Order: sequence, then C-alpha cells, then structure tokens
Amino acid sequence: MKKKMFKTFILAALCVGFYACGSSTTKTNPDNSNKLLGIPEIDAITNKIISNPSDTALRYARIKTALKLEEFPMALTDAEFLVRFDSTRVENFRLLADVYYQSKQINPCMDVLELTVKKFPKDIYTKLSLAQMHLILSEHDKSLIILDEVAKLNSYNVDAMYLRGLVYKDQYDTLKALAAFQEVVQQDAQHFEAYIQLGELNTGLKNPIALQYFDNALRIDSSSVLALRKKAFYYHWQGQFKPALEWYEKATVAAPLNPDVAYNKGLLLLDEAERTNDKKLWENSYQSFKIATQNDPQFGEAYFYRGFCAEKLGDKTAAKNDYDNAVATCRQDSPELDLAREALKKLQ
Repeated sequence: MKKKMFKTFILAALCVGFYACGSSTTKTNPDNSNKLLGIPEIDAITNKIISNPSDTALRYARIKTALKLEEFPMALTDAEFLVRFDSTRVENFRLLADVYYQSKQINPCMDVLELTVKKFPKDIYTKLSLAQMHLILSEHDKSLIILDEVAKLNSYNVDAMYLRGLVYKDQYDTLKALAAFQEVVQQDAQHFEAYIQLGELNTGLKNPIALQYFDNALRIDSSSVLALRKKAFYYHWQGQFKPALEWYEKATVAAPLNPDVAYNKGLLLLDEAERTNDKKLWENSYQSFKIATQNDPQFGEAYFYRGFCAEKLGDKTAAKNDYDNAVATCRQDSPELDLAREALKKLQ
C-alpha cells in the first residue's frame, strides 16, 4: 500500500513583526474608533489610548494583543492608523501587511507589500517578505526576480539564499535547491533550517549524506523533534526498520504527544506488520495512529490507517468508524480520502 509519509501543509511565516516603538507626541491622532469591545485585555489598552491618543507604543501593544486574540478588525484599524500617523516608517507598512496576512487577506497583503517595496526600494526585509508571498502563491518567477534584486543590494544575505532554495525546491529543481541550501550553510554554519532542507533533499535521493545534515541540525538543537523525526524517516525510507524505530522512539521521548511523530512511527510499524504479519506490530501501529488522532482530531490520514489496522485485527466496526472519520477530515486532495471511501464500500 502506498502511504503518505508526512502531513502536507503550507507553513509560511511572513517576515514581518512587531517593532519596539517609543511614544510620539509630534502628531495628532486622527483616529476616533476607540470603542470598547468587552474584551478586558484589549479594553485596558483602549482606555489608555483614549487618555494618550498620540502614544504609538500603545497602538503597537493593542495590535499585538488583538492579533493574539484574533480580533483582526481592531488590529487592522490600528495598523492603518499607524501608516497614516507616520508614513516614513517602513515598519508600519510591514506591520499592516502582517495584519492582512494573519487575517488571511492575501490580496491586500500583497498590495501593501508591493507599495512598500516601491516606497522603500532599498529595504531588503520587505523585498524578502514579498518574495516569500510570491512563493506561497507559486509565482516562482516573480519571487526569483525579487531575490535577484536583493542579491544586488546584498549578495551575502542568507535569508535570500535560503528563500531561493525554497523556490527551487518548489519547482522540483533539486540540484539548484541543493546548491542554494549548501551556500546558506557555508555562510551560516548554525542555520538549522538549511540543514533540514539538505537532509530532506538527500533523503529523497537516498544519499546517506542526509544523515550528516540531520546530525548537524541536531548539533544545533539536540532536542529538535523535527530533526529526530527526519532522521528516523531517512532510515524508514531506506527500509531499515530497527534504526528507524530507534530514532522514532527518541522523537517520541522528546514529544510524546506529537501527532506527526506518532503518525510516522505508526506507518513504520504498519510497513513491518505488512511484511511479517505480526499481530503485535499491527496492535502497536494501531496505538500510534490512536495517539496521532487523539492529539490532532482533524488528522484524516491517521484515521484511515488506524482503521486499516483495526480491519487487519478483525474489528470491522472500529475500522468503519475510522474510515468514516477519515472521509470527514481528509483534505480533498488526500489520497487517503479515496482509499477510505473504497474501504467503506468493501465493508458494506
């Protein structure tokens, strides 16, 4: 059975954030939308803003709190105010883009970033943010054009090198991606993420040098669940059951409730159970998928494989329940969705 080895999802942190900002009294506050929301954490700051309308530090604080509580309209109101209040600060524009991004308003986010790049053409930070957004949207050529602009401003910018590697990886240009990530670690021997990327790419190539890259990542962070899991997966991918299980166990010790670790460990045990038809392995695999679903109730693939194990163990009722959960929670592009539907038909 062909199995998906990792949950796939887009994880992209926009390279913008909060900046320390002192109070300013040189301009008047044109904003009058200081109504109380009935949320103590926000209202406490709002009351201070009412008393000190020109204190921009309070606006930054309220944005940070509003984003944490997912009160995006309030965060957006303050971010727009800060841009109007002082349009000479590139940080204000970045923050506005970040609020749009976190509130999942991608088009306005892109508009603000493009405006900021034009207004502050030498600001590398914003260029990298825009390049990353183009990557998220699979606009690879646009991303690379911006990265070329960054290289002209600073040819040794490690963030740009790393992002270039991600673009090449997304284009399935493995050789260029490897070269880009290798350049990153040559410039910064402590770049954890680049070692992970080099390890992943070499795992796909079944090149044992992948282990050296994962070891370098673990040198930087010996407790990294990601690095432990990736190293385990290398052995899994090579069909080496014992070392793979050993490293999945280490990852489990580091994060006993991590659903991805439990899922990948479950797949390893399932592979070996299929090879040996060992009942104990089927039971252990089932338990691993159970941990994955308990700690991520939306983990559709884990439901499917738990159901598969239950069926192999003779519990068709439990299998049907898990297949139903898989159909309800798997993404529409997940192969396990079709497998679960087919499995339900066979159980009828």
